[in-house]
Amino acid sequence: MSSSKTVILEVLRDGPSYNQLLSPLTVYLAACQNRPPESLRLSVEHHDFLRWQGGLTYAAMPPGPAASRQVARQMSVASREARANALEDATRAVTSILGSIRALIAELASEPCDWRHVHLVLDAAELGALPFELAQAAPGLMVEGERLFLQQNARVTLTRQTRRVATSVVTWPSQPRILFIVGEGDLPVEAHLLALRQGIDPWIGWNDGDSVEWPTWAAADEHRKGLLAGRRREAEQMMTVLLNPTLDDVSRESRRTAFTHVHILAHGAPLDDVRPGQTLYGLAFQAARGGVDVVDGDRLEAALRSGRDCGSPTVVTLAACEGANVSGAILGPGASVAHALHSKGVPLAVAAQFPLSKGASAIFTEMFYLGVLRGEDPRQVVHAIRRELLVTYPETHDWASLVVYGSFPPDLEQQLHSVRRSAERLALETAAERLRVTYRRWDFNHHTKAKREGALGDAEVKAELESASARLRADVERVDRMTRPVTAWLDDSNDMRTRVNGHRLLARIALRMWDLLALPSTSASGAREPQRDSFAGLLDRRTRHDNATGERPLSMLKPVELLRFAQDAYTLAYALDGSLLELWVQVAFLRWLISMSDPASGPTDDQSDRAYFRQLTSIQAMAENQLQLGERHGAVDRDSRSLRTAIVFEVSLLIEINKWQRFRGGASPTSSPERTAKSWFEEFIAAAQPISTSYRGHMMWRQLRRYESLGPGREFAGPFRQRLEQLQVRRYWGPRP
Repeated sequence: MSSSKTVILEVLRDGPSYNQLLSPLTVYLAACQNRPPESLRLSVEHHDFLRWQGGLTYAAMPPGPAASRQVARQMSVASREARANALEDATRAVTSILGSIRALIAELASEPCDWRHVHLVLDAAELGALPFELAQAAPGLMVEGERLFLQQNARVTLTRQTRRVATSVVTWPSQPRILFIVGEGDLPVEAHLLALRQGIDPWIGWNDGDSVEWPTWAAADEHRKGLLAGRRREAEQMMTVLLNPTLDDVSRESRRTAFTHVHILAHGAPLDDVRPGQTLYGLAFQAARGGVDVVDGDRLEAALRSGRDCGSPTVVTLAACEGANVSGAILGPGASVAHALHSKGVPLAVAAQFPLSKGASAIFTEMFYLGVLRGEDPRQVVHAIRRELLVTYPETHDWASLVVYGSFPPDLEQQLHSVRRSAERLALETAAERLRVTYRRWDFNHHTKAKREGALGDAEVKAELESASARLRADVERVDRMTRPVTAWLDDSNDMRTRVNGHRLLARIALRMWDLLALPSTSASGAREPQRDSFAGLLDRRTRHDNATGERPLSMLKPVELLRFAQDAYTLAYALDGSLLELWVQVAFLRWLISMSDPASGPTDDQSDRAYFRQLTSIQAMAENQLQLGERHGAVDRDSRSLRTAIVFEVSLLIEINKWQRFRGGASPTSSPERTAKSWFEEFIAAAQPISTSYRGHMMWRQLRRYESLGPGREFAGPFRQRLEQLQVRRYWGPRP
């Protein structure tokens, strides 16, 4: 059974998009999929449509507080009746239109699937003004009589499209950059800002600066303040907020940064310079010289164009009343804001064709961005929003107000799959960074417990410890929760690249958790702490495992078990793609680290040691040859050269450490390499310039700390780490986009 099916329905007529009233006399041509076109006549007159507008746009609202109670009650009853009659009449009309298209009914009743996406392509303004979202399922369908775009048994979504957007050029963004524009007037700014902030929260790095340790509680308090400031900077790199800007301000910001998503919170307002009889709506912005500037879709689209390549954002959402109302464009040229944005190149524009309540707009914003930023299909996200609005606001038709203008690429499912993978990776890396920060504060709380009891009292310190433990427990569970979707990457049904990336990511997270538990940290007394138990041991949790697989989550593993998990993961990744020499280097490093961390593993025999040396020297020779061949043919860029030199340096370091361990400085029976680890380290620094802002430099610093933690690694790796710190290499690096 297929998961989804897109049904393209195109309705055409002769003549321009405007200057045509709704009438049964007009003949349209409806073409659905590859079925024969069929003629279509409407069963609605234009005066019927005008009669709906009062109820659908809440025009007959109750009077203000100055009116008498009796008048207010009468007007309220009249308003509810007008709305109910308008909904009934409009529903009957659009149901009749869609139900009369035989090809559409045949497509909707064809083979079963999880989702059917009706893609309505039209340019006629009078058709665009019809509220097709209200339609019920026509006779012949399994869900006859139910709201077609609300029901859950045979789920159907509706998107609209103009015929002017090229779907082949749409690339769905995997790295969101959001512009939040707040227009003129009294608006629920905080609710929308919180909704957007929650949408990007799983990927906001916990940037606490480059400080590795802090010896006093005062320094720890400064660390907390720095963390908040760092997180604010990280959030600002993903989202920009413009409060009550002019259109020129929006244009300048768009030229400065290429935004992928734009969310606009504003009041809808009628445009002034329109022909008699037209009511075209725009968005209320601040005017350059004071007052209100009602901006139409054409001006807004021009302002949102990026200065780099003159490209438009991929997604624009309008939390504004009647942002998709095209009824005013029937009598003359024009369009709604959403229609104009989409027709000029914005692939996805979502807006309301009727007034939208403040609470509904906040729910729409939260659910839409929570779903779309995680790689969910926007059509399915809007379907879920409709159902939520129906439950939350049953006395309005906010659920039917949402209109989706979409132009999707043929490979949308594959692009969304890539977005989901990127979102899951960043969420797991961010969870690991959050755990690192929380663990540091938990560790400091326990180190300073005795000192602070004298200053604060036992009860207050106990409350602090309980709070720190609760935060640590929550963040440990977050890492376990974010690990589960990444574990699904390892399934054999996925392609090789996905499985390799899954093994690498899980191994990297296991090593970061080992860093927290095993790397020595300086306590408040200056003592260096030994290896700790697993996070489960710290939190007094019982051993648990996955009932389906029998595997334990990473938080339950002890330090040596984390190393073995990482080694197995890197080994499997290297087995899938043997061209990634850096994976084999990690396997070799982890073999040495496990032997140093776990004396119970016992010494290896002479034969396996010699095989290990041969592997090290062969991988060193391969990396050197690849580097030389690439330089000879001009195929080595800066990043590739820094990676190759890092590989050769680390293998050289492993060779020198293992020779020293085995022969204690005596003569080695194997030949010495022509170049030492020190010379290759200098090559790496030269290739990774500027080293102070190099990600490779940061990763090398992190790896050298692991070498330095045990045995002879401290003597061999220490000078290299110190050299990197002298060069001011970054010691904090959050999740990479």
